[in-house]
Amino acid sequence: MSPVDTDDEGCIWFFSDKSSNKNREITQNSNVQLYFSNNSSYEFLTIYGDAEVILNRKKLEELRNPIVKVWFTEGKDDPNLS
Repeated sequence: MSPVDTDDEGCIWFFSDKSSNKNREITQNSNVQLYFSNNSSYEFLTIYGDAEVILNRKKLEELRNPIVKVWFTEGKDDPNLS
């Protein structure tokens, strides 16, 4: 997964399928660990935090990104988008 956006509060936003294993895991345990890397420079970052699955259409519109159509054929209106 790749982040879609970050905000001023430090939230990192991702798109995912409502029925994905990742969403089920987050529902069962919201503690998450994210890994980011820049292999060419040997730079690595690990972030720990709490995750939540959000089904808010207004937020999906705010985060709108053309790449969403690659994974969700109906774009921001896809019923499986979270």
